[in-house]
Amino acid sequence: MKLTIATSVLKEFFSIVETLATELRLHIDSDKIWYRTVDAANVAMAYSELSSEAFTVYDIGEPSSICIDLTKFRNVFQMKGAEITIESVNEAQIIIYCGGYDYKLALLNDATVKKDPGMPSLELPGEITINGGIIGDILKIVGISSDKPRFILDTSGLRIFTKDIDEVGRTIKPDEAIKMSGTGNSMFSIDYLKEAARAWGNSEITIQIGNDFPIIVSYQITRGKSMFLLAPRIEET
Repeated sequence: MKLTIATSVLKEFFSIVETLATELRLHIDSDKIWYRTVDAANVAMAYSELSSEAFTVYDIGEPSSICIDLTKFRNVFQMKGAEITIESVNEAQIIIYCGGYDYKLALLNDATVKKDPGMPSLELPGEITINGGIIGDILKIVGISSDKPRFILDTSGLRIFTKDIDEVGRTIKPDEAIKMSGTGNSMFSIDYLKEAARAWGNSEITIQIGNDFPIIVSYQITRGKSMFLLAPRIEET
């Protein structure tokens, strides 16, 4: 196996999973690489795929999967090279070239890495497409009141707010969004959403929500796509 790709593209591919997992099973198929994993608490899921067209060299032989220590793998992004080349040494090791450095990295035993989660089949009634930076900015502000933002979508817009002793929120009007339709009302943990917002940045994102159902955020990356799913927090009565 030999893969060569721009460092910035590979970093973007991994950005949605950075704070969710320390170990990752990376699938290398004939037309793409991809991963799907959940955090230790089984609250959040990340999926990302990158087309083989994103690579300047994509020589994989047969489709396979490798298990990596993601914390160690991300050290390569500190080497400041414009491109990264990954080559297999044997079944237990890869070597990574970047910025003049060579980095031999031991692979993890597949049997010790959490199995890939199934992709839930959800048809959520509410959907909004918007610049992700707007959502990220709102999350920063509403966090001053509580760590449990509620998303309410109806014909008047999408309201994101937190309420404890105080309440702070903002309503995104339909004309501020690229697309807005349906309804939904769910509450989530803000820390997961803030971390995801750092990954999607100012990308155009599509949010899907329901009533006390998970939130799904999907967006395009360079030559690929990423998705983030977060389980709701159910308010105690």
